[in-house]
Amino acid sequence: MTTFDELNTQNHEILELSRVLNYLISDRLICDTCTAKDVFFNYMESVRKHLEQEDKEIYRPLLTKGDKEARLVADRFMSGSHEIKRMVDAHMKRWTRPGQRELKIADHDGFINETQELTRLMEDRIVDEAEKLYPTIRRVNGNSVHAH
Repeated sequence: MTTFDELNTQNHEILELSRVLNYLISDRLICDTCTAKDVFFNYMESVRKHLEQEDKEIYRPLLTKGDKEARLVADRFMSGSHEIKRMVDAHMKRWTRPGQRELKIADHDGFINETQELTRLMEDRIVDEAEKLYPTIRRVNGNSVHAH
């Protein structure tokens, strides 16, 4: 059972990785370092893990036990999760070598812009989770420490 503390810890990690990643990739020479590469892959893995955990454990109670408002919130977040995962997959396909933890950046400005767009989208989602999703779960579950 996932707790809100676990979800908040994941969100904090994603936000921290996002800030570090955007800083590291802004300089072309630093962007090519092993450190930047590791942060990039850790960020992508953290985002995917967080979204998959929510997909598996969070939405079902809202859809089955929740009222119309809770179901609408779940639908919205599930749709957003699907879109972010699609964007992560496209980003990985465009900027990494398949099956390897290697970046292939021919267009540095394009890489920066697309990475920043993805991180901004995820940052906005994390705020929405804290302000909309988690309060809805608490309401449906009776303020439990568990998110499902």
